[in-house]
Amino acid sequence: MKYLIGALVFVCLILLNSCGNGYVPITGITEGVGTQVAQTQTASAWTATPITPTPTPVPNEVQIVNILNNNIRNTDKLAELVEAEYYVARIDMVRSGNPNYFIAMRIYVVCESMIRRTCTPERGFVILMHAFESAYGKDKQREIITSQVPQTIQNLDVIIELAHSGSIGTFSVGWNNVKSYASGNLSPEQLDHGIFTRP
Repeated sequence: MKYLIGALVFVCLILLNSCGNGYVPITGITEGVGTQVAQTQTASAWTATPITPTPTPVPNEVQIVNILNNNIRNTDKLAELVEAEYYVARIDMVRSGNPNYFIAMRIYVVCESMIRRTCTPERGFVILMHAFESAYGKDKQREIITSQVPQTIQNLDVIIELAHSGSIGTFSVGWNNVKSYASGNLSPEQLDHGIFTRP
């Protein structure tokens, strides 16, 4: 019996060895097909999964308005009394595209003065930039602005208005430039090169 088992094992080894490279698996899948399946699995593992943008949260513009106005008021009381008083009246987030995302932020700055000529769009814009600069110097205020401005925002439009009289000028600037300037990472000269004005 021992010799019979040994003989069967020997015969099986000879049969397996004779198959060589032409071995066909019991499943009936040829070596070429097996290679293609392996390559397909590897390719699918390498294929990047499409990134679905996360929905932009609904911003709370009032929080940003309050922060900016707190940094505008009483910074130069004499200028407010002699020249004019500026304040942020409202902020609008502008949607566009498909899918529809917030792409721009519009800040309406109002100037109140007894003498109209003391209200200038340039002064209103500069005061607003200083308000951002002051807010970004305070950790809590910076965090609130960062959390309330959607990450998809690309541009900031600043509309300067006379109280009860309408717009006197508009400025457009990249939102990333504003953040960099407010954080001290962009010089006034560099910010100035990215500002576009229109009446």
